[in-house]
Amino acid sequence: MIVSVVSYRGGSGKSLFSLNLAKMLDRKVLLVDADFLAPSLHFIPDKVEYYWNDYLSGKVTRVEDMVYKMSGIDLVCTQPNDTKIIPQLMDKNLWSTTYSDNLSRFASKYDAVYDYIILDNQSGTFYSTLLHCFFSDLLIVVVRPDKRDVVSTAEYLKLLKKPFYVVWNHMISPDKMGKYIDSWLEMYYRNIPGFRGELGRIPFDEESAFQVWSQQSLFPQGEVYLQAMEDIVRRFVGLTSER
Repeated sequence: MIVSVVSYRGGSGKSLFSLNLAKMLDRKVLLVDADFLAPSLHFIPDKVEYYWNDYLSGKVTRVEDMVYKMSGIDLVCTQPNDTKIIPQLMDKNLWSTTYSDNLSRFASKYDAVYDYIILDNQSGTFYSTLLHCFFSDLLIVVVRPDKRDVVSTAEYLKLLKKPFYVVWNHMISPDKMGKYIDSWLEMYYRNIPGFRGELGRIPFDEESAFQVWSQQSLFPQGEVYLQAMEDIVRRFVGLTSER
């Protein structure tokens, strides 16, 4: 199963969510950093010879040549500050031909190799994100409980036209926000074709936030964060196992 993790606006916690989802699935997982403007997972390996950029352009043809193995996850990174691919992000012809063909071959071959392929996508409506979502079975959209984010994300999902689940992240005062989130789900998301439900709500966790900031921790150990992620992963596995 190929899963795209998306958000309309940056800073939603999408990459950290993708990384922890991959780690906690306890399955054979390939995690791909598909964010060309602000990649973050390339900080993990000491050295990488080839990147996701190279696969899309046809420089390499095997995922095995790019994979960095970590904590039970196969990781493929995106090259930061790629002066070639960044100007091409809005080149419709290139993404609908060369890159599309290579991504199609990737999906056909490696979807059978891994239980889950998780694509950590670039925020916004770039052709790169649209294409990665096109080849995905479903989306997980990470939304901050802010009405502007909620509304713009709803329009974004109508454009992507894929089955999707919603995860609310960085929730401050969950009890107070609950009624707003319930109404936003009803008003903006439930009527979008492809809506599959809410996977969970991740409260803002000061302990995890401090670990990320002070220790550059990739896997926050804050009790609040971990409990929320465990609930989300359990629900996600249960839902996708039925497919």
